[in-house]
Amino acid sequence: MSKYLISIDGGGTSTEASVYNTDDQSIAIFTFEGSNYHNVGLDMFEKTIVSGLNEIYEALEITADDILGMVLGLAGCDTDIDKEKLLPLILKTGVPKEKTFICNDCEFIMYSLANAPGICVVSGTGSIAFAYDNTDKVIRCGGWGNPLSDLGSGYWVGCQILREYLKFTDDQVPHLPIFDEVEASFGMTRQELIVKCTNISKKEIASVARVVLESAENGDILCRNILEAAAYNLANMCATLFKKLDTENAPSVDIVTTGSIFKNQLLKDAFIDHCEKQANYKNFNFVAPTNSPSESGIQLAIKMFVKN
Repeated sequence: MSKYLISIDGGGTSTEASVYNTDDQSIAIFTFEGSNYHNVGLDMFEKTIVSGLNEIYEALEITADDILGMVLGLAGCDTDIDKEKLLPLILKTGVPKEKTFICNDCEFIMYSLANAPGICVVSGTGSIAFAYDNTDKVIRCGGWGNPLSDLGSGYWVGCQILREYLKFTDDQVPHLPIFDEVEASFGMTRQELIVKCTNISKKEIASVARVVLESAENGDILCRNILEAAAYNLANMCATLFKKLDTENAPSVDIVTTGSIFKNQLLKDAFIDHCEKQANYKNFNFVAPTNSPSESGIQLAIKMFVKN
C-alpha cells in the first residue's frame, strides 16, 4: 500500500495541505479555513486541522497509519509556548508525535527551499525573517506585528503613503498624482478617506501597497523612495541574520524571498542590491518559490521522513 507525506501551510485566511504519494510521486492539494490560532482561537484551529485531515483520509481512502510524516508551517506559531499549545491538538489527527514537525510559516519555507546556511525573508501584509546554519542555530528578525515592527511589509508601505496623504490634506505637502490613486483605490472622496484613516484596519492599510508599488514602477518619485526604504529595511533584517550565521565553510548562502511585496521586480532588485551592500557579501543565492508553500513543504517532509 502507498505511503504518504503531508505538508500543511496554515495561514490567517486559509490553510492548504499538499499530500504526496511516495509511490507515484503525485500530489493532491486540499484547502481549508484559516488556522492562525491567534486569529481564530484554539477551538477553531483544532477543528480546521482535525477535520481537514479527516477529509484527506476519506478522499484518498487512507488512515493515519499510512502517513510517513507530516510537516506544518503555521502562522502564529512563533514560540515554544505556541508549539506546546498546538501540538496536542495536532496529534488528534492520529499522526504520532515522532512523525509530526511544526514550525512558523517562515521557517517552513526556509527549511523547505534553503540549504544551510540559509535565510528566508517574507514580506506580505507583515514581514519576518528567519535563518539557520549547520550548528542547528535558528534565529529570527522582525515579525513582531504592527505598529512597531513588520518593516518593509505591505502594511509598512501603506502606512508611509497614507501618512503623506494626510499631510497633503492638511496642506503640509503639495498635491501628487499618487494621492488621487490612493483615493481611487478606496473608492472614496477626500473627506470620506480622511475619516476612514482615523479608524482603519491593518489589512486595509496593506492593500494600498499595491498602488504604491505600481506607481513606483511608473516613475513616481515619492513611491520610489518608499519602495527603496522598504527594500532597505527588508535587506537589513537579512544582513543582520547573515552576520550571526556560521558561513565559514559555505560556498554560498541561500536567501528565499516570498510574499506579495517581493512580486514587484523593482523592489526585489533593490532588495538584492541592499543585501549585498549591507552584508558585504557577494555569494548570496536568491531563491524565489515556484510552488505554493504547502507544495514546497513536501521537500522538507522528504528530507525529514524518507530514508535515503
